[in-house]
Amino acid sequence: MLSTVFSKTYLLKYANVIPYDALNNLSIAFLDLSRGILNETIKKYKLKTLAFLILIFSSSITFSQTIELEYLPTDYSGNCVSTTDCSDDQLCFGLKYTPASTGFITSYTLGFKGDCDGIPLPFVEGGSCIMNDNSSEFDACFSSNAFLLIASGNSGLEEVISGIPIILHTFCFDFEMSQVVSLEEDVITGLTISIDSLNSGNPITEFPSFSSIQLTNSLCPCNIELLSSAMTLDQTINCLGAMDSIKYKITPDVEIIVTGLPKGADYSFENNILAIYGYPKELGSFEIATNLSNPCDSILNFNLNIQTPTSVMIKSNCYLDIQDALNDALEADTIRIIAPIISNISEPIYLPENIFINLQNNVIWRIQN
Repeated sequence: MLSTVFSKTYLLKYANVIPYDALNNLSIAFLDLSRGILNETIKKYKLKTLAFLILIFSSSITFSQTIELEYLPTDYSGNCVSTTDCSDDQLCFGLKYTPASTGFITSYTLGFKGDCDGIPLPFVEGGSCIMNDNSSEFDACFSSNAFLLIASGNSGLEEVISGIPIILHTFCFDFEMSQVVSLEEDVITGLTISIDSLNSGNPITEFPSFSSIQLTNSLCPCNIELLSSAMTLDQTINCLGAMDSIKYKITPDVEIIVTGLPKGADYSFENNILAIYGYPKELGSFEIATNLSNPCDSILNFNLNIQTPTSVMIKSNCYLDIQDALNDALEADTIRIIAPIISNISEPIYLPENIFINLQNNVIWRIQN
């Protein structure tokens, strides 16, 4: 924990942006900084940033030095470029540094290590947002199941203010094969940031703290897009008829559980495309529920009505011929033949014990040569 007192030279830099009469109330407002009372002063004098108020007030407020990872979405508009692409499971994070000192950052070196969890290096790219990049990564995933990332920048002159966070650097990771990327400080490399202090005029080194973290792709916003016709969500088809496939594009990758499917229907989820398809062989009305895990955390519902039985039935299950029915029949099942059928099987069919055939409506079963 370090304390900061702003110099008179630095205060004069901002003296013309705040009316003199604002200073009378500033000391009272500053005492209530933690309760947000400065907001009224900011609005009254149309100040652009809270930093102006802090800069013109000499203080001995203590700030901690920290490094945190902050998710940078695709449309991030800060001082870094984010290549986050949730459809490709690539997420970018910024190394957010909160300084204890006020001055100019001239260089930094920040070391982090992580486990590979039996997969290739999840790190994709990264770089400095504020100065010349001098970063490196060491891939020992196959030999030691570990990797090392060193975020480094030099030849900089980025202004920082005590207690005001700034994004120094970016890390981008691929979450296609791993749902979690764990990072912790590499104590050998350490975390060091060099600053030319505005208070003393001398160079100082800060050693920010970093708490180990687990990164996931759940930070991506859920996007669900129906690719098939809206009519596919409520279908009525004949038994053993082909479903109109239900298709969704879902990003990012999520865990999917589909319940309520009739026999003969199935689903797949590949390359972010959910498809439900098949030839249902079970009569009835079915409410199909597709459960999506975080970040979607939602349920997609479909209705499927299967009618018009086929010539061969076991209970509510439809079959093309008797042999298909026999393959599924259980003890004491009755195979119902409810319409004329034609078979090209010249050999006799033998019924297992306790399996019955019921010829309904004077059905005639004949052999076609």
